[in-house]
Amino acid sequence: MINIISKNYSTNYCVFAVDTVAELDKLPTVTSRGKDNLAAISCISGSRAIVTETSERYILNGQNKWILDKKFGCGCNSDTLTEFLNLRDCQYLFYQCDNLMEVPKIDTSNATNMKQMFYNCTNLTTVPKLNTSNVTDMTSIFCGCSSLTDVPEMDTSNVTTMTFTYSGCSSLLQIPNMDTSKVTDMRSTFKGCSSITTIPALNTSNVTTMSAMFEDCKKLISVPALDTQNVDNMSSMFNGCSSLVNAPEMDMQKVLGTSNMFSGCTNLVTVPKLNTNNVTNMSTMFYKCENLVSIKGLDLSSVTKATSMFSQCPKLTELILTRIPIPITLDGCTLLSVDSLVNTIQQLITSSSSKILTIGSENLGKINGLYCKILNDSSDIKPMTLCNSSDSGAMSLIEYAGKKNWQVK
Repeated sequence: MINIISKNYSTNYCVFAVDTVAELDKLPTVTSRGKDNLAAISCISGSRAIVTETSERYILNGQNKWILDKKFGCGCNSDTLTEFLNLRDCQYLFYQCDNLMEVPKIDTSNATNMKQMFYNCTNLTTVPKLNTSNVTDMTSIFCGCSSLTDVPEMDTSNVTTMTFTYSGCSSLLQIPNMDTSKVTDMRSTFKGCSSITTIPALNTSNVTTMSAMFEDCKKLISVPALDTQNVDNMSSMFNGCSSLVNAPEMDMQKVLGTSNMFSGCTNLVTVPKLNTNNVTNMSTMFYKCENLVSIKGLDLSSVTKATSMFSQCPKLTELILTRIPIPITLDGCTLLSVDSLVNTIQQLITSSSSKILTIGSENLGKINGLYCKILNDSSDIKPMTLCNSSDSGAMSLIEYAGKKNWQVK
């Protein structure tokens, strides 16, 4: 399939999109008309074509041949143009145009695809107001625009995909208001927006993926409430948000992955209770949360990976975990309260093979001398209550853990 993305009728500069490399043979050249629906079209050397199957870009050279163009996007010679007319597809239009300083007049009223439109335009500082009323895909539209400081408000009411939309816009100071009611994928949408401090209110009721959504937003202080009822992936969602103090309330009933979710949130103080009963991977979820004091509640019942989950959380005092099936390490959390340690040991699920809970010598000293008795030996967590050492059935917490095939060290 061949699409005419744009044609400047005063210069005969054309931009085409073809599905396969083989279809390049049907395109017009300087001396010959195109085939099929392009029979009335001719174009000048320097015209561009994008092969959607491979994302490769071609240019019509001075020898009348369509050749692979590895450097520039389809619109990179736009400095010779005053406008782009009849634009139907903006995909890759200014892809890697690192020399682009000013965007020419563009008619985008019929455009539905703006995927990677300004990808890696590293010297672009502003973009004009664009008609985006029919656009459905904004994947990476401004990705890598490291000098971009301002983006006008856009009509995003029909957009369904916003992956990497503003990723790498390290100079962008403010995100414009957006209608995200139809968006399903916000993976890495704001990743690397290291200068923004706030995010506008977003309708995320249909979003299913938020992995790395705010990753490395180093100056982000707060995040508005997010509707996360349909989200299944939050891996690295706030990774590297070193200025974030409080995490928003989130419905995580469908979430499966939270690895690196808050990793590197060095100013994060508290985390609300999160329904994590379906999460399978929590590795490095709170890694290097150096000021984290309280985690209100995490259900670990489905977790299969929790490597370094609480590593380098030296100020963690309150920790409420339920149904712990796999080994975890807390030896670096030396300020944990006695209640948190007792609850953690009680929530160890009885195992058929020996497992280890590592809490470290300082935490072991806090529970030394505490005794308990089992209330229900048939339950998989064997619930207990603290008691005196002289009470019938009394045992140390270490012995109690051993009854569940766990070693506490």
